[in-house]
Amino acid sequence: MTGKKKIKFPLKMADGYQARELEELQEHFDLESAIGYFSSGQLQLWLQSNYNGDVNEELKQLSGDEEDFVQRFSEALGVDCDIENFNVGEIMEKSKLRKKLKELFPNQKVEEILPYTVETQEQLQALYKEKVSKIYLFRNEFYISKEMSNVQFIGIDNPKVDIENHDRKEFLKQKIGFVKVDITDKEIKKLVMGNYESTIVGFLDVLEDFINVNSGRKE
Repeated sequence: MTGKKKIKFPLKMADGYQARELEELQEHFDLESAIGYFSSGQLQLWLQSNYNGDVNEELKQLSGDEEDFVQRFSEALGVDCDIENFNVGEIMEKSKLRKKLKELFPNQKVEEILPYTVETQEQLQALYKEKVSKIYLFRNEFYISKEMSNVQFIGIDNPKVDIENHDRKEFLKQKIGFVKVDITDKEIKKLVMGNYESTIVGFLDVLEDFINVNSGRKE
């Protein structure tokens, strides 16, 4: 009795190529995409579906925490690549976040909001320094300092927010707005909700994005 035929599926590389064979993956290889697929488990499944069990066995020896992970990872896949300027930890965290967002918004273009979505305060601080106008806060708790200004914070899955600035006039000068977040301090919540000018700044720009993101969310 013959075994079930394995279903092949492509892995999309950074250049847009849909790799279905190991040779194609090697030819169009980019490290960030490959590590992302490794982190999500898709790469291992893809190798299994393409009858590359020997390569899979080598990858099973890796967790992603090894100091020489990139070198061993690329060698297992049979590719040469420039391993400098790659933060494996950040790539794997990004991959895990992508997976979480896809679970919430299966019909949306997650890639559009992924670069602007943060899960930790450290990520929030780093992204704010890039002077982006919209930041998506994913779950967890965040602190909005007095120094932050000219940005809209959009909540995904009800994140909690603590705001440093209690002064109405100073808060207004920050020109920050909030959509779908849980402001923890009741007095500050009254300040934000009662401050029409601060909440309306940029709101129309955010509204379309917010509707697009949440329209595909699972009930």
